[in-house]
Amino acid sequence: MPVAGQVASLTSTNNFINFCLTVPNLPITNGQQVKAGSCNPAPMGIIAANTNMPASKFVQPVNGQDFPANAAFTISMAVNHLETGNFVNAASNYYAAPQQVNTAGDIIGHTHFTVQTIDSFTSTTVLDSSKFAFFKGVNGAAVNGVVSEPVANGLPAGNYRLCSINTDANHAPTLVAVAQHGSLDDCVYVSSVVSSMLGSRLIRFPSSLPAVAVVRIPSLAMEATTPAMRPTTGLLLLVPTTGLLLLLVTTMLVPITGLPSRLHPLLLPRLQRLVTRQTRVTTERTTRARRVAAGTRRVDVGVAVKRASGVTEQRITRERVEHVARRYWFPSFL
Repeated sequence: MPVAGQVASLTSTNNFINFCLTVPNLPITNGQQVKAGSCNPAPMGIIAANTNMPASKFVQPVNGQDFPANAAFTISMAVNHLETGNFVNAASNYYAAPQQVNTAGDIIGHTHFTVQTIDSFTSTTVLDSSKFAFFKGVNGAAVNGVVSEPVANGLPAGNYRLCSINTDANHAPTLVAVAQHGSLDDCVYVSSVVSSMLGSRLIRFPSSLPAVAVVRIPSLAMEATTPAMRPTTGLLLLVPTTGLLLLLVTTMLVPITGLPSRLHPLLLPRLQRLVTRQTRVTTERTTRARRVAAGTRRVDVGVAVKRASGVTEQRITRERVEHVARRYWFPSFL
């Protein structure tokens, strides 16, 4: 009997052998994918023990990863307690046989990868399951516990949810012995937004300006799923190659309130690599320019060496850093 909060279950004296006869308005599934719905008389089959419940985790891409738009990449997922590589013809044997397990008690089956477009990493909109940006049943068996599938054409710029669908050989969801368990599948949230932006104005630093190193970015509405992924809260710290440290508060720059918050967990690593490279190039140019200035007493404005006018090197550097921030930084995102 059900207790408070529960509903009554259907019961049967013959284990529902003739259940489909009670719904004559529905066709028998009979191995077909009947889009309007059907009734399947095949039994559920062997239920996996609680010690053999499948578990999976995406290895590539990882949660929060950014990838180039429309560029090929590979999806890889580690999986336990699922004998992958067992994939029947979905057009003629869909749900047509009971679930089976191997001699170790693991479900005999395979997995699928499905990618759906989302508005943002924090979107609460319920997705339409009939729509997807990419879907592939993985026929191949796992290699060293990992199954992989290429996405040959990549994905357009946007935000995505990538999930697995672990099933038995006949595509039915994996069935396990207990109701209380962790998810048998995995999902990650990925994006190609940052790569698209980094390919435009953000990477064009004038060679005549001092290099700037990004140490931290403003914390507006962080969306990283774990504390380890969240950028440090604070101001934008700009470090010119001259050694002068400048903490530029947001009021000194173009307003940043329009910066899409979903970019924060993804933006920092690419900016750091970009600026490290620019810093090295500018340092080399600065060293050469100082040698020229020391030998000829000429002034090289392009590397922040301006002595004859009486304006300090620190002041020149600060003005140029502010110029970079205003012209080349935030406008690309507003």
